[in-house]
Amino acid sequence: MIESHGTPHMEAKPVEFPCQGPGCSESVITYLTDEDVEAHETIQVRRYTPESDDEHVARYLFCSSDCRATFVNAVESGEREETIYGDSE
Repeated sequence: MIESHGTPHMEAKPVEFPCQGPGCSESVITYLTDEDVEAHETIQVRRYTPESDDEHVARYLFCSSDCRATFVNAVESGEREETIYGDSE
């Protein structure tokens, strides 16, 4: 959760994130609203954190459906340690 220091009347500022597609150097720009994030290629994963010996859910953003599919393939083949959370479609 990102704490907001603005008011509802202030214009939202876009935030840039690296695309989570394996080997992709593109970035994803989002306004961090639920509608905006849903408009991008996203996926939720369970990611293991060795430091806390626990898993937590993270949402990854992708610049294209191809990058998302490449990520899903990497997870399903065991190359990535994440577990897809919920529906992967």
